Amino acid sequence: MKGYMTLGDLNADQKSQLKQAVLMDRMDAKGKSPSYGELADADKLVSDKDLERTFRGVAFCAGDFT
Repeated sequence: MKGYMTLGDLNADQKSQLKQAVLMDRMDAKGKSPSYGELADADKLVSDKDLERTFRGVAFCAGDFT
């Protein structure tokens, strides 16, 4: 697929955005919202293995990230 990226193609900022999304989903499932501090620490709170489990096989494009 031309123009698409896999998880391994993403840069650190893009992976950080995904980790923030995973953290928000986890907390939302508990009826909570993450604090700004927790979002800033998402790289520490969500592991690379968690990203692999969540996004394995997903094709990303540049428009998926801010």
